[in-house]
Amino acid sequence: MKYKAERDCKTYLDTGRLFAPSSKSCHVGLNQVGSLPLEVRSWTCSNCKIKHDRNVNSAIIIGDEGLGLLALGTSTYCP
Repeated sequence: MKYKAERDCKTYLDTGRLFAPSSKSCHVGLNQVGSLPLEVRSWTCSNCKIKHDRNVNSAIIIGDEGLGLLALGTSTYCP
């Protein structure tokens, strides 16, 4: 994906493989679940009681992290 972003003059940000809490953290209140086996695909936050799809919730958290990094000025210039 990085080469496609560079080719199209887009910004590519990598949160890294160890950004694991994203699938176990509530994107609303950032409450983290202690243990969540990979076969569990949805879960309910104990604080806000919202039911999360694990993949969608993770995508929202990673997207928010990317926007935060961009807000810090880590974007690149492309002529």
